Amino acid sequence: PPAPRLKFLYTAFVECTANIAGEKGPAGVRSTIPIVGGNVTGPLIKGKIADVGADWGTTDPQTGVFSADTRYNVITDDGAVIFLRTSGPQISGKLHLRVQLETGSKKYYWLNNII
Repeated sequence: PPAPRLKFLYTAFVECTANIAGEKGPAGVRSTIPIVGGNVTGPLIKGKIADVGADWGTTDPQTGVFSADTRYNVITDDGAVIFLRTSGPQISGKLHLRVQLETGSKKYYWLNNII
């Protein structure tokens, strides 16, 4: 098969507040980190991050590795709403995230089908 093509979509600057929880459970130590704003800039998507999300990540008690599990919305500069869900580990101080995007906007509907 042909090699997949990559296309730069955006950079997200996500503003968070202090962790509001940290209970140990079966998945590790669960943290809840509110997402309260930020922005998305790029050639294909530009907008503001809405104050409605959070990261419900976990820390593995054996390795100390944090794995993000975020859900939040971007309101694009042209008024579309895009739901983002990211997940992945933090290695050497850097998050390595997979993203799933969802929208009903006709202009951005193609985001629903990308990997």
